[in-house]
Amino acid sequence: VLVYSILSVVILLTVGCIKNSFFVTEPKYGVSTIPRSTWGFDGATDTYAKFYAPTRGVVDIDGSIIVADTSNHRIRKIDNNGVVTTIAGSSYGYVDGQGTNAKFYWPSLIGIDKEGAIIVTDRDNHRIRKIDSNGVVSTIAGSTKGYADGIGTNLSLIHI
Repeated sequence: VLVYSILSVVILLTVGCIKNSFFVTEPKYGVSTIPRSTWGFDGATDTYAKFYAPTRGVVDIDGSIIVADTSNHRIRKIDNNGVVTTIAGSSYGYVDGQGTNAKFYWPSLIGIDKEGAIIVTDRDNHRIRKIDSNGVVSTIAGSTKGYADGIGTNLSLIHI
C-alpha cells in the first residue's frame, strides 16, 4: 500500500522515447513527435540539445515535457519553445540535494504528483526520488538493493 501511494502520480500526458525522439500521446489529440538530435550531452539549451537514452517522461501542468535522460543521469525539461534545461542530476552516483548538485544512477520512470513534484525511479540506486518545486531532490523510498518490506528509506528495492 505504501509503494502504491508513493507511485500514485498524476500523469497528464504520456511521453515516450524511441531512437532519441520523443512522442507525446494525448487521448483527445493522438500522437505528436518531437525529433531530437544525436545521442550525448552537450549542455545546449536549444532545440538541438543532446539526450542520451531518454526513457520516459511526462507533461507538466504548463505543457513542458519532463524527461528522464537516463544515460546522462539527469532529469530535463523541454519547455513549449523547445528550450532544454537540466532540472536535476549531473554525473552518476547518489546524492540528494539542490538541482545539478544531486546525482542519479539511471533514472527511468517519471511522474508528477498532485502537488506538482516530480517523482523519479532511480533504477541503479534502488530508490524512489522526489524533486520538489524548488528543485531539491530527496529520497522518499528505498535504500539498498534487495527485496525488503518497509516504510520510506527502510524499504529495499531492486532495479525499479
